[in-house]
Formats: sequence, C-alpha cells, structure tokens
Amino acid sequence: MDSTDGPLDLIAERAEAAWSRGDRHRAMTLARLGLGQDDGHPRLLAVLGAFEQAEGRSAAAAGLFRRAMARCGDDPLMLHNLGVALRGAGLIDAAAAAWEGVLRGCPQRFATLFNLARLRDDQGRGEEALALYRRACLADPAASDAAYNLGNLLARRGALAQAAEVLGKAASVTPHDARIQTNLGIVLRRLGDAAGALACQRRAVALDPDLADAQWNLANLLLALDDYDEGFARYEWRKRRAPWRLVDPPLAEWRGEDLAGRRLLVGLEQGAGDMIQAARFLPVLAGRGARVIVEAPDALAGLLATVDGVESVVAPGAWAAARATCHIRAFSLPYRLGLRFADLAATAGPYLRVPPRTPTPPALPPGGQGPCVGLCWSGNPDFTENAVRAAPLAAFAPLTAVEGLTFFSLQKGPAVAELAASGLPVIDLDPWLVDYAATAAAMARLDMVVTTDTSVAHLAGALGRPCLLLLAAHCDWRWGIGRETSPWYPSLRLLRQERLGDWRAPVARAAALLAGLRRGTDTRGPEST
Repeated sequence: MDSTDGPLDLIAERAEAAWSRGDRHRAMTLARLGLGQDDGHPRLLAVLGAFEQAEGRSAAAAGLFRRAMARCGDDPLMLHNLGVALRGAGLIDAAAAAWEGVLRGCPQRFATLFNLARLRDDQGRGEEALALYRRACLADPAASDAAYNLGNLLARRGALAQAAEVLGKAASVTPHDARIQTNLGIVLRRLGDAAGALACQRRAVALDPDLADAQWNLANLLLALDDYDEGFARYEWRKRRAPWRLVDPPLAEWRGEDLAGRRLLVGLEQGAGDMIQAARFLPVLAGRGARVIVEAPDALAGLLATVDGVESVVAPGAWAAARATCHIRAFSLPYRLGLRFADLAATAGPYLRVPPRTPTPPALPPGGQGPCVGLCWSGNPDFTENAVRAAPLAAFAPLTAVEGLTFFSLQKGPAVAELAASGLPVIDLDPWLVDYAATAAAMARLDMVVTTDTSVAHLAGALGRPCLLLLAAHCDWRWGIGRETSPWYPSLRLLRQERLGDWRAPVARAAALLAGLRRGTDTRGPEST
C-alpha cells in the first residue's frame, strides 16, 4: 500500500494520525486535499473510505476501498474494510467473500474472523459461526467480545455447560463487563445454579446500574425466587429495554397515591398472558375507589370486561375514549400495590367469567364419550422464548393414547397446521375460537386442559379450570423454581422437563394424571399455600 509520492505520503500520514486521535473531519479534509493531486492514492482513499463508512454511507465507502485496491492489490486491511462497507450496504454475500479472501492469506486475523463469525451467526449458520468464533478466541485470547458472542451462541443452541465455561473465561478476562456477567447469570440459572446466577446478576447491576437488560434479568431471577419486594421494583426496567414497543398515553402515571374518584387507565402489556394474570388486581383498584378502565385488544376485551370493578374496556390507543385522569401499565400494578408473595392467595381467583351469550363450540361435549380434555402446545410464535417453551404436537401423542377420553384442540396460530398432519384423534376447535371469551366458553365444558406455557394456561388458571401445565426445564419467573403448584393459579399443576427440549417426562406424568381423570381421581395434587 506504500506510495512513492513523497508529499502525498506526508499528507496521508497526517490524515491517518488525525483519524487515530478521533479528529475525523480533519482527516477527511486532508484526504480530499491529497486526492485532488492523485485521485487513486490508496492510503488517502482508505482514510476517506473510513470517513464515509463512519458517516453511514457504506456504498460510497465500498467504492473508495475498491478504487484503492485497484492500485494496491488485495491488501488484507483494505479488503477487510471493503467487507465492512459491503455489509453495511446490505451486500452480505459480497462482504463474506471479501472476508474469506482475507482469511485465505491471513487465517488468524482476529477482526476478520470476528466479523465473519457475526455475519454467519446473524444468518443462522450456527456451525460456521461457532467455528469462526472459536478461531477468533484462539487468535486473541484477551478479546472478550469473541468469547461473549461464542458463549451466547452456545447458550442459544442449548450447550449450556459449554456456554457457562466460555462466558466464565470471558468474565475473568474482562471482569468489569456487565454484559458478560448478566448473560453468564442467565446460563447459570438455566443450569439450575440460582445462587451463582444471583451473584452474577447483582455484579452486573453493580458494574452498570443503567444496563436495562441486567436490571431486567435480576428482576426475573428475584421473582422466580419469590422475592417480590425487590423483584417487582426492578421489573419496572422492562420499559427501558429495546424490545419494549408500547407508548404511554399523555397522562400522569399512577404511583400509588389515593385513587378515590379517579379514572385510572390500566394499559396494555406485551403479552395476552400478562394481561390475564394482572387482571386479578383490577378489583383491588376498584376497592380503593378508582374507576377502572382497561386497555385491551378485541380478543381480550369481552373477557376482561367480566372482572369485578372494571367500568369499561377501550381499544389499544383509544385514550380519549377512556377519559382517564391517570394511567399505569398492567404489570406495574404489583409494584405500586406493594404485592408480596404471601399476598397471592387473596387474589388467586377465579376472577374471570365467561361473558354472557358467548356461544359454545357445537362439538362440545360429545355425549357419552367420557371426560373431555383440551390441548394447546404452542404460544405466540413471535415471542423469542416460544421455541423453548412450545412443544411439537407429536410430543403429545402419549396423551391421546389414554383410553376413555375425548380430546379437543385449543390451539391458535400457525401451529394449528400440525393437527391435520399428525393423525392424532383430536377435534379441532380453531374455527370457533374467535377470541379469548370463546376459548373460555370451551374451557367451561372441558374437564381438563393440558398446555405448554401459553396464554391458555393463564386463562385456565384465571377461570379456575383444572389444567396441567407442561414447562421447559428453564421457564418464566412466574412458575417459580421446582414447585408443582402455582400460588398465582391454584387450579394448575406444573409438570417440568427433566432435560431442556425433552418433553417425554412431563408428558408421561400428564398421561398418568389423565388416566386418573378417567377413573375420577384428583389430578391436581395439593393446593398451593
């Protein structure tokens, strides 16, 4: 990349020095000055290309790097930077080709290994990404970013012990990185080490109190450990995380002050299950003198209108119709109401009712064919954890082998398609389940519901209907750690995986309990205390 143009080399050195000390605009000015004399000078083109890339003009940057390479050839740094610009311009395959070209000549070049690993990771090409991250870690053992990404990828692929080892090493190399600590805490929690996870999450929050993900992870762990005082206070950080998409109305937020005579708008949360679970607190608000208005989508509106103390239900964003004087998000209620774990029994319900005149699917129940069981195996496919908490319908096959029972599908969404292909003796109720009220009406005619962690479980619990809840080996905070009963929903029995991704054990237990249902014995086990 050297040039024999003496004065231009001096300008290039000054431009590169300005770039190195962060004076980008001086670097750009010097580069353009030199290029006015030689528009193909590689070092000056490289500086100007870096400036264009930093300004978000990736396509222009790629053109400058290509012009530089026309004179200097496939210089590794220039080719690497070309790959960065190409990826920024959305030319993914070209970027990968550039980086692969660098690695053919410099197989241990860390920055290129790391960038190509991230690209393959983003593409879902996990095996390639794993190999590249591992090479990057070997190329620069002190570079914790590569170990951090490797550990996260291993965790997503279920290799939890390996992920803990890699993230642990990264934490020892970079002990002040809160991101590493909080992700290590997540992995330790999934491995069953709650104490180790708690130590990591507290360390992460101490290192970076403004890291919303760390605060959120600590909140979830504290809630799983039944520490509701601190847990719900930190749960407020959910609203500062990147996935939070809800916009608050232009109203004062209720923070626990006197409610007598005030119109309180209880706003949406991101999941239907959250709204159903939080609905237990609406009568408490009414009991404090509030006029309670609930924001809910059409699918939930009819059901939530049955809760004691609810004056009206408005559509999402219909704030003017609410005529409210203050607002609060539904799952901020436990915090503002000062909920403690011991208080749950007072709100356990049932607190939802089937709305009047809700039609029941005509297929329910088939007379004289024995107890009826509803099945649901998958939740919202857009939820990031659904792949972990959902089961394939085929895993439920042993349930349908229990004699003397009639099975009905309560499933909604894309997973309904599994039913027709399964050949299982399950009657599809999907056409009749137009909203949660209709699903509630169906549940009222069922003797048992069997579901994975979905809004159907919350609905069954809020209605007080018997339900077997099949849980992944690591699951949401609201189901606690290890327990078989739920203080939130006494009618639920919790059946947990022994190994992540293996549904055989909870399904086998559910099948045995369903056999007891056929014989008329209790399937729920002891009540929560």
